[in-house]
Amino acid sequence: MSCSGPLVLWPGKDPITADIVFVHGLNGDREETWTHSSTVWPQDLLPQDLPHARIITWGYNVNVAPIYGLSSQNSLHGHVRNLLLHIERLREKDEERRRPVVFVGHSLGGLVIKRAIIRAHELLRSGTDPERGAIYEQTAGVIFLGTPHRGSSHVPYANLVANIVGTVKHVNKKIIKDLEQGSATLESLCESFSSVSQRFHVMCFYEELPTSLGLIVPQYSAVIDGPNVDSASIEGDHSSMCKFPDEKNDGYQKVVFAVTKLLRLFAKSTEQG
Repeated sequence: MSCSGPLVLWPGKDPITADIVFVHGLNGDREETWTHSSTVWPQDLLPQDLPHARIITWGYNVNVAPIYGLSSQNSLHGHVRNLLLHIERLREKDEERRRPVVFVGHSLGGLVIKRAIIRAHELLRSGTDPERGAIYEQTAGVIFLGTPHRGSSHVPYANLVANIVGTVKHVNKKIIKDLEQGSATLESLCESFSSVSQRFHVMCFYEELPTSLGLIVPQYSAVIDGPNVDSASIEGDHSSMCKFPDEKNDGYQKVVFAVTKLLRLFAKSTEQG
């Protein structure tokens, strides 16, 4: 069964006031990335706090070295095009296109979200595709969880894995190259995103705990600059920082508060014109 594309985890109670879109990272999965034990928190916990939000998780094949099957050779731009297409299809009706959307991205998923917002802005500004561009217009905010905005200090390790497995498996070295520390792609993304993200707020979360390899995405990499950017830590390593067991978990409460605040600030700015 395919785990690519969008999956609606919660349709939202009428009236539906927002869309929340989750995007996983490297070697992630649209459900497992957000799962602690048997709790898929965007599905099992979040609707209790945001019952009128439609909750969507989006999947794509970005495996560095899958155990079975082949790794998709799509570049970052290819995944961006697919994300925008799927979100546009889910927001076909006029009332859906006017609905605010909050993006939540873990690790590489945050980079995909950044590039998607930049692309949607380009489509809106140029008039090339105003319907797809409306995704930018209604972006209420972005939550980054351990996103390597400035590259990950452990990408060389991932590169080594890719090279080793590359003798017997197909691996996506295009994505690995984008993640190399100091990558021109990441620098360009930071600059472009900074220029288009002034109209909404951003929340950056960084990991507190190291793995056996150390901190995968340290604070300096996980937090971007800007007057509309806030940041905080989550008690967890790079993998566990996006997996919450229950509604009492501090990390969960921080993320829920951030989503609620982003929507509130966007509504206020919309009212003020």
